[in-house]
Amino acid sequence: LPSFLAALPILLALFGGEEVRQTRWDPWGIGVWFALLLVAEALPVPMLRGGTMTIASILDVGAILLFGPWVAGALDLVTTIPAQMFILRQRAGEAALNAGLYASTTILAGSAYLAAGGTLGAPRLSDDLLPILIAGSLYFMLNTGAVSLVLGTRTGEAPGRIWREQFRDGLPQHALSIGFGLLFAQVRVAAGIPGVLLLVLPLLFARYTLRRYADLKEDLVSFVRALSVALDAVDPYTHEHSVRVAEYAVRVARRLGMREHEVETIHYAALCH
Repeated sequence: LPSFLAALPILLALFGGEEVRQTRWDPWGIGVWFALLLVAEALPVPMLRGGTMTIASILDVGAILLFGPWVAGALDLVTTIPAQMFILRQRAGEAALNAGLYASTTILAGSAYLAAGGTLGAPRLSDDLLPILIAGSLYFMLNTGAVSLVLGTRTGEAPGRIWREQFRDGLPQHALSIGFGLLFAQVRVAAGIPGVLLLVLPLLFARYTLRRYADLKEDLVSFVRALSVALDAVDPYTHEHSVRVAEYAVRVARRLGMREHEVETIHYAALCH
């Protein structure tokens, strides 16, 4: 399966329609996007339910608008594999799986953008707004759907439930990613490479904020778990009882379709009950 998914973007590029092959060559821009995507893939932020997220979606949208789907997908492929294998030390199969998913998503979204009448270069909002929204929506659904499917395969949970818990509330953030991707494309054409590099600063700050938020969540869970273990140690008969209750409570809450912030509250309450 990882081999097939890694080969899928190549198959799309070879046998896809004319939209896939439309390209706007910009060697300097492509080089900068390669470096930025490599950094983005090397600095992931863990999600609450497993897996990771990056700011690469913003760069993908910008690459689609500037260079076309084939080049944008190729950038995903050639940055994800080395970043995950040599920097994050992931297995080759997992890196190939992720690279294939990301590149295929970008190629299909970019093809939808061009098929809907979008133009490469600096998009014109009056003419290209609808194609951008179509491509952005398809990118979001394909990307989050594929991640949910992979996580569901690993954990044995229903992918639809994982999608609702992880991504349903992320539509505003994704809309912001589309806007930032559009801004990157406009700045590349209007202000050149220096303007693009200046735009990277708020993205790095956003990544730092997400990293701190994830660390805070992890620290909070660790603290509550340590507290429950200390309490359980008073009575050997109930040792790890709170941990088991928390696991059951979380599973029941998710089976009931509760929102993730409610599940977190139940998790903490069960650990401390």
